[in-house]
Amino acid sequence: MQICTIPLDTAKVRLQLQKSAVAGDGLALPEYWGMLGTVATIGREEGLSALWKGIVPGLHRQCVFGGLRLGLYEPVGF
Repeated sequence: MQICTIPLDTAKVRLQLQKSAVAGDGLALPEYWGMLGTVATIGREEGLSALWKGIVPGLHRQCVFGGLRLGLYEPVGF
């Protein structure tokens, strides 16, 4: 699941960072436009593998959350 959603998460973070940079500078033009435009720009300019730059932290998060969910299921009483 994480492998499919990481490109969208990468695009989301780029859009968020761009918004704060443009708001702070006031003169910069946005590089990315929309989710699909951001994915296309990253793929074209940096290569398709750049869309999966955050896969390692994402997989670590999934392992920790999954382990906590399974480990605390019975003690908490769900």
